[in-house]
Amino acid sequence: MKVVWYRNSFLATVVSLLGTGFLLSGLLIAIEEKEILPGIILALLGTLLLWIGGKISDKKAEKNRIKGKT
Repeated sequence: MKVVWYRNSFLATVVSLLGTGFLLSGLLIAIEEKEILPGIILALLGTLLLWIGGKISDKKAEKNRIKGKT
């Protein structure tokens, strides 16, 4: 089985970067500022955005695989 790497779409990249920012901001708020609930909410939002970015990337890769692109 040949392993093929697919390029992420621009939208997936933007969503994943936003997710990373929210996740890190939430963790910093929870740890340094001792604001546990807002920090956890931001971290969960960041995790959700990272998951959505991965799903967008998976859909793009599946479409490219069906079209026969590499």
